[in-house]
Amino acid sequence: MKRVKVTDNTSASVGFTVKSGTWEFIQDAFFEGFNATMLAIIGSSYDSTKLYRLSGVVDTYSTGVHNVSAGWIFWNGEIYYSPSQTINTVADLTFGVLISPYISGTKYDPVQMKGGGTPINVHNVRTIQYLAAASGNPLFKNYITDIYGFSYISDTLNGKTINFTQNKTLIYSVASSGASSFSLDFTNAVPGVEVIIQTTLSTVSSYGITGASFQYTTLTGLVTSVGKTTFNWRIKYLGFDGTNYWINLDEYGN
Repeated sequence: MKRVKVTDNTSASVGFTVKSGTWEFIQDAFFEGFNATMLAIIGSSYDSTKLYRLSGVVDTYSTGVHNVSAGWIFWNGEIYYSPSQTINTVADLTFGVLISPYISGTKYDPVQMKGGGTPINVHNVRTIQYLAAASGNPLFKNYITDIYGFSYISDTLNGKTINFTQNKTLIYSVASSGASSFSLDFTNAVPGVEVIIQTTLSTVSSYGITGASFQYTTLTGLVTSVGKTTFNWRIKYLGFDGTNYWINLDEYGN
């Protein structure tokens, strides 16, 4: 861990001159500590493109209005505050990092630099902000996940693609109608990653699993022919043998 050594050469009459690099050194010490802690918690399934929700940040959508609750996000090695936001759009959401107004006051900004010049603002506050997603941008429901991978998705599972880049539980709350299917994507898959999926059908029918060539080691029931309305899968990615992607798969329905 980075530490600033000040005890050996300072005294009541000898001070410590702080350089700009010293501030960077101290900030890096915080960043590195937070980053290492979060990566240890998330584990080998860490995906640098994801926003990991530590608390809050729930998107409640109704008739063209997204209300995103306040909370905290871990992303790209840093922990960000995400203030509550209202976004008027029928589109899904994407995100950006906003440098909000600086902290003003006698103890903060503006700061008069040594040697003169115009006082400047240096105490910036960086937050996660959301906005309507243009075509091709990552979508809120795809890029945000809980630290332990739980996502409650207001959509159907039918036609969706499931990847194996992190452990996660996916609850698709909207029922599909009739025979349906979803696909498996093993791009950048991490052996040992487990995905739990739950969904429903509006009428008794079946759910099929498609996608890249894969083999399974266990199977409760046969997913392509089970006539049910509620489905639960537990899929664990085992590895690639040069031809097939191997998974351990259990399926339950009622």
